[in-house]
Amino acid sequence: MTSKVDTRLTADIKLLFPVNVGGQNYTALTMRRPKTADALAAGRAKRDEMERGIFLLARLCDVAPDVIEELDETDFFSLTEQLESFRGGPRKCNRTQARRADDHRRDERRHRPPRYPRHGYRRLR
Repeated sequence: MTSKVDTRLTADIKLLFPVNVGGQNYTALTMRRPKTADALAAGRAKRDEMERGIFLLARLCDVAPDVIEELDETDFFSLTEQLESFRGGPRKCNRTQARRADDHRRDERRHRPPRYPRHGYRRLR
């Protein structure tokens, strides 16, 4: 499945719910295209996935992380959608890969021969 990649260098996102942080009113944010260095910096800076996302969005919009934290969830979701659009669509999450691994392990268990106790029962031939 191929997704359409947003090839613009920047995107303006109008906030449905403007925020005021540090005496400055934000009604719109301009997001630039992400670079590999941005993802690396976010990975080094924060351990939690949500904090990494906030750090990355703040870096791409050239604002403090406090601004992103104060956004309404609808506006935060709009920024996240724009980031996914720059990247070429939503990514497969690690949970999907983990489920596949669990399914594989479950299938292996299903086809494994039964265990017999060391004493008591004799294995039938």
